[in-house]
Amino acid sequence: MRLDLTLDQLENTVFCAKYRNFKRKLMRKMTKMTSSEIDCALMLHYKFVLAHKERRNQYMTPSQLADFYQIYFHMPNFNFVQEVIKYVDPSSKGAISAEGFVRLIEIWIYGSFADRMKFCFAVYDYPESGGFLTRYKVEILCRNMVLAELAEDQYDLLASYVDFVFRKVDVDRDGLISYDDYAHVVTENPKLLQIFGPVIPDLEEMGAILGQAKADPLP
Repeated sequence: MRLDLTLDQLENTVFCAKYRNFKRKLMRKMTKMTSSEIDCALMLHYKFVLAHKERRNQYMTPSQLADFYQIYFHMPNFNFVQEVIKYVDPSSKGAISAEGFVRLIEIWIYGSFADRMKFCFAVYDYPESGGFLTRYKVEILCRNMVLAELAEDQYDLLASYVDFVFRKVDVDRDGLISYDDYAHVVTENPKLLQIFGPVIPDLEEMGAILGQAKADPLP
């Protein structure tokens, strides 16, 4: 039985032997994901591990996670790799384990709107992780969304946009954007969830990708 037809029989056998018991543990933790969805997420992670020169570490590297965003979701120049890893896999020392990867997929697909708000804000807040965004951090986030070096005469436009963001999101007018500020504004206008840059891919694309990876269930 082959879970993925793009892998040869030996690679499929190794995958099944390596992840069978691990999947059972995940099933007890990941109560929202179906068995086949966990299979698909594990297979995606496994393929990236196979592509890495040092397969023994069993981790997806930061550059591979960036490739995952770009290849599967058409999100080039993804600026939040370390931030995402820190949120879903805080003990992994800069790379993402199979469990962390499955947790990331679960947040995307089954996370409540509150879960997604917490995820987005934590990603925006890293590495300071102080629970609020300073004006300096917001300037960096906004500049990164441009995906290009700003011309000298464009910095005034950036400053004006940052002023606009603070007027919109800094609810208590203390010069900082706290999670409560962000959650209040985003709850009223959900389209502002990823106001400081895309970190969650299109859910329809995510479903299609899991469908592509799916074949027979992991025994």
